[in-house]
Amino acid sequence: VTFKKNPGADCGDPVNCGRQPTEACYAARIADVGRALASVVDVWGPANEPNLGDTWLPGTDGARLLARYWAAFTGVLAAYDPSAQAISPEFADRSDGGSLAPYVNAYKAAGGGFGNYVGYHAYWGVQAMSRAPTDELAALTPPELPIWITEVGAFGVNPSRSIDNSDRQQAVRVNWMLNAPDGLAHHPRVGRISYYHLQAAADPDLWDSALSNADGTPRPAWLTWCATAHGGDETVCHDGADAVAPGEGGALVVGRSSGRGLLGAEGWTGAPFWATHVADVTGDGRADAIATGA
Repeated sequence: VTFKKNPGADCGDPVNCGRQPTEACYAARIADVGRALASVVDVWGPANEPNLGDTWLPGTDGARLLARYWAAFTGVLAAYDPSAQAISPEFADRSDGGSLAPYVNAYKAAGGGFGNYVGYHAYWGVQAMSRAPTDELAALTPPELPIWITEVGAFGVNPSRSIDNSDRQQAVRVNWMLNAPDGLAHHPRVGRISYYHLQAAADPDLWDSALSNADGTPRPAWLTWCATAHGGDETVCHDGADAVAPGEGGALVVGRSSGRGLLGAEGWTGAPFWATHVADVTGDGRADAIATGA
């Protein structure tokens, strides 16, 4: 549960329950959720990206308030779901590559805990294909606890950060994350990675780190993820045969497969193109049209 965009009247107390509620108001709101969902939740977490920029609980003062939230959070779990496990606040790595040590150390010094797992979002480490931020978090947290990367993606389009990664560049980052010896999946502390699957959008201002396109068709990054999840066997990941046919005036038309049927005819070339073969010649996992000239 995040309070960072809540109005000032949250919890019925306009003074204490706004964007940074007191621990009492925080506990009251979390208790509502705990009572409702205790029967279906296995692992609870207290905060989403509290350290991110200047949004929710930044700086040393934010870390201290987060520690008080942790105390309220564990009290709610004891009351409403004592058999459940807990994950720490889900810390986010920094876009500027800066250290998490001041924030995490302030949180610990104020009595903040970590529960059964350390929560982490490793977006910028994946963008840089660097394990250094994860190594730092591992050094700052109890060594016996697994790190769960509960949110991560290979950036696609993020204009506010001047990022415009192609499908192929995203697949390279996913492959590094999962398969490289220095990637996150091979980190001795990382126990789980959950890909944050955001679909592509026509609006360039909407953040995009998706495994699929907006129409549901998979990107190369999806194939990389799927193959890794099946022990490197890529054959189980293909979605079915696509149809390629000459359209009006000789232009090529394709019908992409969803695995259950064709998604509909789409223009591939705008001019006559007499394809002799269809094959992947660029290595991006997609078919290319090959024509033989005179």
